[in-house]
Amino acid sequence: MGLRLMGIDHVGISAKDVARSTAFFRDFLGLTPAAGLPPHLTILRGGGVEIAITAWKPGEPEPGALPRGDHFALRVAASDFERAREFLQARGAEHQIVDDRIYFKDPDGRTIELQFAPASDALPVDG
Repeated sequence: MGLRLMGIDHVGISAKDVARSTAFFRDFLGLTPAAGLPPHLTILRGGGVEIAITAWKPGEPEPGALPRGDHFALRVAASDFERAREFLQARGAEHQIVDDRIYFKDPDGRTIELQFAPASDALPVDG
């Protein structure tokens, strides 16, 4: 039995110029910047989509490295945390636990984040 997937939580990207990327997604897709975030993080929201943008600097791991970098995050039922950890560990999958999240590499090297949330926090479906 697989994990209880509740939706895509967000897409995270690293940008060499956060202001330029923020303006692009804001102006082109009509996303609205979220307020009250730490200075290293920009989150844009709209239409049920959330894009998290962090600054990438030379000398840091390339985008896609664990735990930061280009990735997508899936919202999963909080009760599946241990099952997910055990699954990845049993298969020798590269992964890292950060607070209530698990970052891992899929078989082709893409970074995926599991964001665990109570079942009552299922994401709404636009329709």
